[in-house]
Amino acid sequence: MKKISIFIFTTLLALSGQTNAKNALEGGEKLLPGQKLLSNNGKYELRMQTGGNLAVNELRTNSNSGETWSTNLWSSNTGANPNSEAVLQRAGNFVIYSTSGKALWAAFKTGKSEYANSRLIMQDDGNLVLYKSDGGVIWHTDTANTPQTCTTKYIDMWGGGLQYGSSFPSEYSCKAQVPLLPSPDDYWAPGSGAELCVISPSYAGKYPQSVCE
Repeated sequence: MKKISIFIFTTLLALSGQTNAKNALEGGEKLLPGQKLLSNNGKYELRMQTGGNLAVNELRTNSNSGETWSTNLWSSNTGANPNSEAVLQRAGNFVIYSTSGKALWAAFKTGKSEYANSRLIMQDDGNLVLYKSDGGVIWHTDTANTPQTCTTKYIDMWGGGLQYGSSFPSEYSCKAQVPLLPSPDDYWAPGSGAELCVISPSYAGKYPQSVCE
């Protein structure tokens, strides 16, 4: 009974830690090697890697096998600096420091008094954002996972299939397969020997094309 109780307590503690995972840094707080911020939806993390690199990752899980992996979206490119730490300064800048105290990377070079008491948030959309105290954006990683809006348009096409033309330079009749083309400009196809088959493609009609923005 004692072992079961300890197991249940440990499991609940672990689950509680996952649920209450921190998604933001306040002024004066830092990420030590191996520590991270986790978005509230659990899909994105900002991790201070032990090698010195700071990374925003997308976390994924295979619903069938339970296998998990991560995809890197952004990094500070400050590797080979083990045990570095990332600090959100009270003045508002977000800086990575080496163990010797050298600044390896910073969100911006010139600060402003209005940046004081800023807040760094690992958002549910995958973007890491540094906010001013009034809610204005100071800096971000531009990693928001914004769904694309796709529409279908119908465009005029020419060609498609076997068509006839004139060989060049001899000007004999020739034929060749012509792909669908978005314009009626002459299509030059390989002919026999050194000849080319020049075809003015016929109109093929309107075809659907997906356009995503």
